[in-house]
Amino acid sequence: MGVPYKWTFYFLITVGVWNFTGAGVFGFLINLPIINYFEVGTLLTPNHGHAALDGRLLACWRWR
Repeated sequence: MGVPYKWTFYFLITVGVWNFTGAGVFGFLINLPIINYFEVGTLLTPNHGHAALDGRLLACWRWR
């Protein structure tokens, strides 16, 4: 017998990982003063924005 709501659980874990990575880890990194000083012109800011947005869009897509 299969586990009920297995794919829903997988989806929620994936959304949590994307949100933690994009908004949590990369958001924390780009606000550290030493990294913020040297990050101008690098791909760290778009990396943070797109990873956080992917997590949010996944969450919105699931509940439409």
